[in-house]
Amino acid sequence: FNIMKLKLKLKSIPFSLALTALAFLTPVNAVSAGELTVGMAMPCKSNDGGFCEAHFRGLEAAKAKFGIDSLVIDNAQTPEDWVSSLTTLAENADLVIGVGAQFDEAGRVVAAQYPDTKFMVVNGSTDAAIPNLFAYGVRQGVPAYIAGVVVANIGGINNFGFIGGLEIPPTIQSDVASRAVAAEYGMNYLSTITGDFEDVPKAKSAAEAQIAEGAQAIYGMMNGGIVGMIQAAEASASRPYLFGSIFPRCDSYDKMVGTAVANADNLVVAMIGDAVNDTYPATPQYYGVENLDIQRFELCPNFSNEKLQKLVDETTAGIVDGSITLPDGV
Repeated sequence: FNIMKLKLKLKSIPFSLALTALAFLTPVNAVSAGELTVGMAMPCKSNDGGFCEAHFRGLEAAKAKFGIDSLVIDNAQTPEDWVSSLTTLAENADLVIGVGAQFDEAGRVVAAQYPDTKFMVVNGSTDAAIPNLFAYGVRQGVPAYIAGVVVANIGGINNFGFIGGLEIPPTIQSDVASRAVAAEYGMNYLSTITGDFEDVPKAKSAAEAQIAEGAQAIYGMMNGGIVGMIQAAEASASRPYLFGSIFPRCDSYDKMVGTAVANADNLVVAMIGDAVNDTYPATPQYYGVENLDIQRFELCPNFSNEKLQKLVDETTAGIVDGSITLPDGV
């Protein structure tokens, strides 16, 4: 571990906190010195092929665009880790970004302790008493709703399942959206929260249970755990349709229908751009599907036919123009 590569500001870090942080501190290649040092804390690995890697790519893109310096702590998995990682970054960065709603409470706690440091939490919230805390994110229930409409129009689907990881706002929003579509189209609905976005065996067990109950299509609000869902679907006699989130995994299963794509690259660049330009939002900045460069529902090639693509386009347009009213909580 070479701390100088991170271009840290040499402030005092309590020894016990430093030991905790070093367990997951990831050096990032240094860039030419900039005026802004950005620290990013993530609840999963920066090369996870999913949620965290997407945000890490955004940080790399922002480095190239703005010439910032950066510091990353990844794989912070417990509430204690979330607080300690944000604290460590606050000691060494001008802007601290917590990736995911896991950092919502920790962001409020730490931001209040470091009023001279700016904080942003992805899928977080703000507090009028903490003016240096900002929230950004995507309303992941919106593309989940579009996915549900696709499920209802594939044909022959009577049992629709949902499997989510942690019970945090994006998961709840996606569950509410999927449940609402099932009710609208008269489908039976199955919902399972595993408590972990990454745990493959838990996701596999949840999918096996839903398949045994007759699920013909399952939406996975998962990160690495979606591999378990795919394993269960592949091994089953019925081989249900699957839907994923964040990153497309169309090549992983021939009945993967589509993905609620969240382009965190562009989201993170926009967030850091606000910091560079000192144009922080007065209220939380959340995206539905108004900006397709940040979030959209995307069909996999095997299912990208004229009928389903038209359905996706029309549903997206209806949500944006208000002709389709989304259920409360989405």
